[in-house]
Amino acid sequence: MRSNQFDKVRLFNELQQWSLEDLQTLCFYLELGQPKLGLSYDKLAGATSRQKAQALIKHLDKYERFQSWAHLRSAIEEHFTFMDASFLPELTQTAPPPLPAKPQPAHPVVPVQATPDRTPTPMPAIAERLRQIPIWGWVGGGVFVVVALLVVWQGSFSSAPTPTPTLAATAAMEEPTPTPDSNVPPPNAQLKDEWVRPKDGMVMVFVPEGTFTMGSTEQEIDDALAICVQIFGSSSCSRFSYEDELLREVVLEGFWIDKYEVTNAQYQLCVDDGACPASSLAADATYNGVNYPVVGVSWHNAVAYAEWVGAELPTEEQWEYAARGEDRLIYPWGDEFDGTWLNCDFSTSCPNDGYQYTAPVKSYVERASWVGALNMVGNVWEWTSSPYSSSMFVLRGGSWGSSQNDVRASYRISHYPDFRHNDFGFRLVSPIFLGSDS
Repeated sequence: MRSNQFDKVRLFNELQQWSLEDLQTLCFYLELGQPKLGLSYDKLAGATSRQKAQALIKHLDKYERFQSWAHLRSAIEEHFTFMDASFLPELTQTAPPPLPAKPQPAHPVVPVQATPDRTPTPMPAIAERLRQIPIWGWVGGGVFVVVALLVVWQGSFSSAPTPTPTLAATAAMEEPTPTPDSNVPPPNAQLKDEWVRPKDGMVMVFVPEGTFTMGSTEQEIDDALAICVQIFGSSSCSRFSYEDELLREVVLEGFWIDKYEVTNAQYQLCVDDGACPASSLAADATYNGVNYPVVGVSWHNAVAYAEWVGAELPTEEQWEYAARGEDRLIYPWGDEFDGTWLNCDFSTSCPNDGYQYTAPVKSYVERASWVGALNMVGNVWEWTSSPYSSSMFVLRGGSWGSSQNDVRASYRISHYPDFRHNDFGFRLVSPIFLGSDS
């Protein structure tokens, strides 16, 4: 059961408005016969509105009891009459199976017996007075009524009738225009659309859904090995270094990714808030420019920042797709390498760019990736959420200390989650239906 981008945004925004009691009741109906899902509605009591909505949406695709979104919509409208669930997509015309009966009250409700209608008998005094009216009174009254009807009838031709607005038209005129919620990404985003994350002021760019082949082919590995031999000599190069560039086709839904690497100034906000530990290089002025990428942070530090800001570390599939796209570019800007287009100073192929170590995150604006993200390669290695093994996680992108081969968009390394280094940093992603807390 899958929805498009607009549907998930609408559902996410809708669920945030529900009361805890309504959300718990919805969970009750969703989980009937599905104890293995482990989404206990009792645990929602301590969550924020965004976390409650996120938890529900993440589980919707797993409900085997529902045959379609249409069935889910009928369940919602059956048990929550205040909600219009018509925005959920119709993916099948199959009639949904019977829904569970609504919970019955502890005590049966006895219907109130209707009292038969009774026509009141006219009071005797009124009937007697009507009989006492003389005949000329009845005639005069009749003439007066006829004259009044003629006046009204003639007036109906003398002026055009004034149309009376219908109830539907009046309601349409009075319906307020919804105000966009700045705390969540806008719906119906397009390629390179931008949104500012409220928590830390990070600019995010939109990555549309797509299918691409990640990793490197045998020929691409041969080419990389030849470049390595040319720079460092055959004794320093091994094909083994490139054979873990996993070649496979992946399908991704749309998501948002940070346009820049997380900076020292942004990370310090998390430290000041007590949600993140200080960088291991916080006291070293060499790496602590305000608009420079934060380094000296472990995988655990990056995850703590992501949780604080309301986002996530990217998977390596998301990272590589945002860096090279469906065209499988070798580098974010294309297939041609030029050492002046990024911050890498390790070899003669990467000339000195004026920065001894890291460069500001807004450097090389003309060499952004196809989605508009800067410094996807070079500058700092970026942590991902993808495990490399049972004890290590993948990093992508190369750094200021990398060679030409290390900054290919398909190249990957790994390290232990507690490890910190002077060229390890990160950027974050957000699914299309999520945003940060205000």
